[in-house]
Amino acid sequence: MFTGIIFSIGKYKELKKKKGFYSLEIEILEIDDPHIGESIAIDGICLTLSGFKEHSFFFDVSAETVSRTTLAKKCADSIVNIERSLVVGSRLSGHFVYGHIDCIGKVEGIYHYPSNNIYRFSTKIGGEYIVEKGSIAINGISLTISKVVSPGLFEVSVIPETLKNTGIQLMKRGDPVNIEYDMMVKYIKKIVKNVRQN
Repeated sequence: MFTGIIFSIGKYKELKKKKGFYSLEIEILEIDDPHIGESIAIDGICLTLSGFKEHSFFFDVSAETVSRTTLAKKCADSIVNIERSLVVGSRLSGHFVYGHIDCIGKVEGIYHYPSNNIYRFSTKIGGEYIVEKGSIAINGISLTISKVVSPGLFEVSVIPETLKNTGIQLMKRGDPVNIEYDMMVKYIKKIVKNVRQN
């Protein structure tokens, strides 16, 4: 489990297809005491660390994960957001993020103003989980939905601190992004649906 508070950015190096799975290499310069088997979120995708040497970190990735995320769409040396799993007793500054991507969305617009930065995203799946003032994870970053423009189209307001410390600063219109909806919203929607059906 994660919080959507990015602690570092890394570089996507290579995604190799192997027998039955893929091997992902990520360059991470700042990480203390890594352990084989620990969960690390790469652009919001929960992956298990399978090996490392110096600044190169390796993860085994299933074909299912590759098909449901932006991993296969990345270019060498593109920036990725890094978050290590939540430690019991840590402050929860973002929201509960599971690292299970719901769908791939797209950057529809970026608007910079003196006081804030507005990013507009679209998605074709899960529009019912987009709630104004609710939480959402975009490439692993915990963000608040500032406006629902239309079904499947929404905006988030990004503060300078988040802009400076995450890969969102390098996003361009048309870029694909990993989207994870707030699990609480998904649970509530499911409960309401079951109640109505019964």
